[in-house]
Amino acid sequence: HDHEARHLADIEALIDGSDLSDTVKHHAKVIFIEIAQAEAAVHHMPLAEVHFHEVGALDSIVDIVGCCIGLELMQIDTIMASPLSDGSGFINVAHGQMPVPVPAVMQMRVGSAIPIQQRLDVHTELITPTGMGLVKTLVREFGPLPENAVPTRVGYGFGKRDTGGFNALRAVLFEKKN
Repeated sequence: HDHEARHLADIEALIDGSDLSDTVKHHAKVIFIEIAQAEAAVHHMPLAEVHFHEVGALDSIVDIVGCCIGLELMQIDTIMASPLSDGSGFINVAHGQMPVPVPAVMQMRVGSAIPIQQRLDVHTELITPTGMGLVKTLVREFGPLPENAVPTRVGYGFGKRDTGGFNALRAVLFEKKN
């Protein structure tokens, strides 16, 4: 990982210095704070000293801020998710080899009721700290596809990592039935 490491204050300054709406700025900063709090706990350091490697990379900043922009543009009022699945084994990151789920993801689970099943047949990470930060701060309900809503659009975001199976995030836009 040859990305520039950034502190939370650096990322917040980038967000605050942008022309984004106050709502987008607020949501993006809440997500980064959630991830930073997990990293601070894992590394036993003050929040201000946490520096992001993978999450501080420009593509991760764009992922988080872009998600918040998209939600605002589409006027999404409720986010629901199915239960999550993570893999097993180990991955290599900036801090060396880490178990899956990675420590930051496990830390973000503390005190939450986010349903996660571990897939022992997948030997890599399926939930990143970025993804967990988005889910923990934005998702309000977990469960099956809603029966009282009509799907109006479906989109996919495909991952690059070989997981041995379908590696994509599916988003479905529903309209509530009257």
